[in-house]
Parts: sequence; C-alpha cells; structure tokens
Amino acid sequence: MRYLIALSIAGLIIATLAVFAWLTIRAFEERMRESLREQKQAGQLPAHLQNVDLESADIWKLMGDVKVKLPHDLLSRLSTALFIAKLWYVWAPAIMAVCLAIAGLLGHLRRGGEKRP
Repeated sequence: MRYLIALSIAGLIIATLAVFAWLTIRAFEERMRESLREQKQAGQLPAHLQNVDLESADIWKLMGDVKVKLPHDLLSRLSTALFIAKLWYVWAPAIMAVCLAIAGLLGHLRRGGEKRP
C-alpha cells in the first residue's frame, strides 16, 4: 500500500513539474509575440520580419533576430522550465526512485528493522 501512495505522490510531483514547464514556456512565447507585435506596430522590426505572420511563426527561430527585454524572474522560470522539458527522462525516473526509496525506508523504520520471515 505504501508503494502505491509513493507512486501516486511521484506522479503528482511529475505532473506538477510538467504543467509548470508547459505553462511557463507558453507564457514566454505569448510575451514574445506581444513584444513582436508592439515592435511591428512601431516599425522597429528588422525588414525581413515585417511581413511575417507573428501569430503562426516559430518564436524560437525568431529570437535571434529581435531584441526583447524580459524580467529576471521570467528568465529564471524559463530556464528552469526548459531544463524540466529537456531532461524529463532523467528527473522523472529519479523522482519515482526517490519516492519508492522513501516508502521502503519508512516501512523498514516502522517495523523497527525487524526481518520478515
């Protein structure tokens, strides 16, 4: 039973981190689109981007061509979200392993270190 609880907790942590990463990356993309729209209206975009549809364009490819100021907290959250998104195959199993190890340790401590027959 304790292992099911541990797996449930691990699943909740993994889902929370995945949602955080997804929401943060989407917020960054929307902020970039908004900034690009403002630059386009002000005529400050480079000439080769003036006719680009900013709503459907790949923001990640456009980032090298434009300058946008972003708050430090958004950059910190974005770097964390990108880390989570890129290395999910490392941290997700690690979270599961840690939760299962804690469940095993708690079971061992609860029994007082006795060996089962």
